[in-house]
Amino acid sequence: MKILQINNNHYRKSGTDSVYLNLIELLRFHGHDVIAFSFHDNHNITEALDDYFVKKNFLSGSVGKFYSFPAKNNLEKLILDHKPDIAHFHNIIGGLSLSILPVLKKHNIPIVVTVHGFKYLCPAYIFINGKGEICEDCKGRKFYKCVVNKCSPQGTIKSIGLALESYARDFFLPFPKYIDKYIFLSKFFLNKYIEFYPNIASNSTFFYNFINKSNGGLKEKKGDYFLYYGRLDREKGIKTLLQAFSLNKNINLKIIGDGQLAEYVLKNKTENIEFLGYKDWNSLQQYLINSSFVIVPSECYENNPMTIIESYSLGKPVIGSNIGGIPEIILHGKTGYIFEPKNVNQLSDLIQSANKIDIDSYVQMSRNSYKFAEENFSADIYYNKLMDVYNSVIK
Repeated sequence: MKILQINNNHYRKSGTDSVYLNLIELLRFHGHDVIAFSFHDNHNITEALDDYFVKKNFLSGSVGKFYSFPAKNNLEKLILDHKPDIAHFHNIIGGLSLSILPVLKKHNIPIVVTVHGFKYLCPAYIFINGKGEICEDCKGRKFYKCVVNKCSPQGTIKSIGLALESYARDFFLPFPKYIDKYIFLSKFFLNKYIEFYPNIASNSTFFYNFINKSNGGLKEKKGDYFLYYGRLDREKGIKTLLQAFSLNKNINLKIIGDGQLAEYVLKNKTENIEFLGYKDWNSLQQYLINSSFVIVPSECYENNPMTIIESYSLGKPVIGSNIGGIPEIILHGKTGYIFEPKNVNQLSDLIQSANKIDIDSYVQMSRNSYKFAEENFSADIYYNKLMDVYNSVIK
């Protein structure tokens, strides 16, 4: 099968990008002809047909975020030259844009999407308003609420722009018109999307992300530090994390990643917190292997975080917040611990408890995490379910 995989980034900038790249690797392992379509970037992984990739410029960073003529034109040329059987896209809003979907329809190519976020439902993408509260006021296409609630941290002007972009996208490029099949990665996301768009229920399915088996297997060693890795953005609970460790100055935390709050971390971290910035996967994996627990303190509706999946694949238990899809995959007391979002004291107490856990109990929790990953994040199960999806839309 000739499969077109589409995503804004062709390198590991986020969990979404990891899923996209891991999937390309999995499909090629099974003998499929996979064509990638993305943006040119100095960080990109080498790709044979990257001549079709879109060059970044002023327009791609402004008007092109809503409608990209270069993406549309380059994709059409790729389709005419290589004639894919199916297209599977991931994150394209704000980059390649939904402008590519009519091109795929024009050439009768079935379209599958893996839904990684709430970009189709919320102008600000994360269901968080200007006060930092969970907010679903835009339900029913009331995108003006983004302005009323000042949902963009960049101010009113940006909130107006996000609202107008959502109205325009909804009017000119309504996504349900083009997509043949939706893949959701958590039950929470599936239910939330159907709540907003009941008509997509019949062509939606759900299965968890999968583990890349090259991760290295079970590591039972209890390290001497906790680890956070991922984006350093307002919805990720970074401030709560720093506060919790400021109450536990005898316990070490390493932070790996980059984002809007990188400067905040540098200015507010205590002596027991080490900020390492961005690391590639090979370096990151070593920090993960040598850690004790990974922390996912998100304060937004998370989907099926690759951070948890990657941690489990090495037998590393996770402390995560009770929100979105996180509690679906953390078994409290068995594969990690759950705490209420923004609850600094509760997180602080769990950090102390996790730090004091004896070796035998830690090894058991490590094995539980690894077993959960094997049973729920199997690449073979994922591949079989994905093939069922592909074959159903091609027929």
